[in-house]
Amino acid sequence: MKHLALVGGGHAHVIMLEQLIIKPCPDLKISLISPTKKQAYSGMLPGWINNTYMLETCQIDLQDLCLRAGVRFILGKLKQLNAQQQQLVLHDESALDYDLLSLAIGSQPNLVGDIAVPNTWVAVKPFDAFTQSWQTWQQQLNPKLPATLTIAGGGAGAVEIALAARHVMPYQAKLDHQIIIYAGPNGVMSGFNSKVRHLIMRQLKKAHITLVHEYIDFSQPMPASVAQPGPQNFHLRVSTAKPALYFGASELALDADGFVLVDEFQRSVSHPNVFAAGDICSRPSTPLQRSGVHAIRAGKALAYNILVSAKGSESGSSPNSLTTLQAYWPRRNNLYLISCADQSAIASYGVNLGLFNMNIALHGRWVWRLKNYIDVNFMKRFKAK
Repeated sequence: MKHLALVGGGHAHVIMLEQLIIKPCPDLKISLISPTKKQAYSGMLPGWINNTYMLETCQIDLQDLCLRAGVRFILGKLKQLNAQQQQLVLHDESALDYDLLSLAIGSQPNLVGDIAVPNTWVAVKPFDAFTQSWQTWQQQLNPKLPATLTIAGGGAGAVEIALAARHVMPYQAKLDHQIIIYAGPNGVMSGFNSKVRHLIMRQLKKAHITLVHEYIDFSQPMPASVAQPGPQNFHLRVSTAKPALYFGASELALDADGFVLVDEFQRSVSHPNVFAAGDICSRPSTPLQRSGVHAIRAGKALAYNILVSAKGSESGSSPNSLTTLQAYWPRRNNLYLISCADQSAIASYGVNLGLFNMNIALHGRWVWRLKNYIDVNFMKRFKAK
């Protein structure tokens, strides 16, 4: 019996487990390896920070999902991947052979250089480590003293977390709880159109959030301008993503930044029995944004292509010769819903009209209700009926 190893509980693999619950594959041995039993849904994380959602509401129970899908769940973390030998080595040094492999481990924070003060900056990923650190900090805060949240990063995640944090660190003239975003020279949300950025800047100003157009150099000691480590201060990294270090020795084809190169079927361009989806992959000719939106949409095609490849291997066909695979083409325009944490949200959407492109940016409570409806119903799909 062929063995399919799924590494990571990313969005694409969650979608694949959902497909396997609907249509089991008893002729294929499947294992999922994850360092945590529960996978946080990034879209609802700001809502957890501002107490809109309970933490359990924002988590997918991977172990339960695997049980219902007929998949063996392995609690562990990947240490080494050898694509030529088709073998995985976990952190406990146990080895796992595979016939087919799929990677959906997400990305890691871009930890550049040596941090001068160890454990000073908390990375938003992995989410389980972040939520534990955040809860510990909130519990130890002295409500009678000012607190400071410093965020390094200028993307949508950094903005959503900053706005969400303002609700648990209310602005008061006499008790100045500061929230500061170090976004870099291009400011916040540089990948979005000017209309969206204008709405975002208005929200940041309204929430009394300070924006600094500088990068934090993590290879140097913490600048004097940044609030120094202490029980009232929290330093969060929501910075550029990077791939896992073990990919460098995996013999998989990688792009210049170290992400796994895949074709339109989400297969490795060098090893057709290896698939990858989500933040850890890239395409030679098709730009892929590192977004959960694309990982979710790629999940269904990923599941189909892996199962078709497994059947082809069993019949003696080469995965390279299969012509029935489904291509995944990311949409040029996507709807992004950015939470403002005050029961309102900003919608960003681009419309391609041939020679003309129209960018839509809307803000309102109805946008948040739409986002809440989408997020809550997405999570309900993975709960046991």
